[in-house]
Amino acid sequence: MKILDNQNNIIKFNNIYKEQKKNSNIVKEKIEEIFIKILLKNIRLTIPKNELFNEKKNEVYNEIYDQKISEIISKRGLNIINNKNN
Repeated sequence: MKILDNQNNIIKFNNIYKEQKKNSNIVKEKIEEIFIKILLKNIRLTIPKNELFNEKKNEVYNEIYDQKISEIISKRGLNIINNKNN
């Protein structure tokens, strides 16, 4: 009976470890996403404004575009945050 208890404890520990690793990866992905979005926004600030187009509409479009691009890039992973356990 002692062996079965030990095996169950090992299985539980392994499941907890996998869950923590998964959560850690989600957090890393979100941090990278935020970083990329800030980076894109700041890059856009360096581009001169164009008076021919409605800037407010462009601004909304650019925010949506930057959000989607940052999501895509972060899912692929830049590995800005390295975890030595991976």
